[in-house]
Amino acid sequence: SALELTQEELVEVAFAGPDFAADFQHAKERALEDELGITKRRQEEADNTMLGWGSWAGMGAPGPSEREQRRRDERRRKNEEDDALRKLARKDGRKANVMINERRIKGHTKLQLASLPHPFTEADQYERTLRVPLGPEWNTAHMVRLHTKPDV
Repeated sequence: SALELTQEELVEVAFAGPDFAADFQHAKERALEDELGITKRRQEEADNTMLGWGSWAGMGAPGPSEREQRRRDERRRKNEEDDALRKLARKDGRKANVMINERRIKGHTKLQLASLPHPFTEADQYERTLRVPLGPEWNTAHMVRLHTKPDV
């Protein structure tokens, strides 16, 4: 009954709802595994270790030898260690609430500059000029004409 619940339990019951944090963690984990190729490697590993593939199978057939089982276990352990290190090496590896897509998007390369335009000596200078709004809502009519005048 409600009289027997503590204050924390009452708050938990009152604000019960979907667990967005856990959902995000599961989505992040799936995205990381897909991006790093972990899911594909695990599937290939499972396919390669299926009973009956590369050995006899059925009633009375011997299972994998101890040596083969040790090799599989060692390979699986090494792969899991490598996966954990690769996950930590990412930009979002130690950030629980952040998911960064590190895949290179080919279409974005044509929008990036190979070198700085002429009057600029540092990237910060160029980026500062891009942040300044040029529209008539933010500047006087005279300044808008100066900034948008063609270079003819």
